[in-house]
Amino acid sequence: TELPEGMGSLSGLHTLDLSVCTGLKELPQCMGSLTGLRMLDLSWCAGLKELPEGMGSLTGLQTLDLSWCKGLVELPEGMGSLTRLHTLNLSWCEGL
Repeated sequence: TELPEGMGSLSGLHTLDLSVCTGLKELPQCMGSLTGLRMLDLSWCAGLKELPEGMGSLTGLQTLDLSWCKGLVELPEGMGSLTRLHTLNLSWCEGL
């Protein structure tokens, strides 16, 4: 299961809660276009294998919850660009 590429046009979106979307395998590259995003909750998305490189473009992101994303094996290099990130939850990410 995946999200539509059209999500990238939701530039005014501040909060995106996809928690417990256990069938979610990947996020679209357009996620990087959500520059207004402040909080992204992907907790319990156990089927999620990777995050798109565009995640580094979410420069307004303050909270990222990846807890219980057991399928994640690495984080994209661009994550270092998230200078406003205050909270990063990686608990129970056994693949990291």
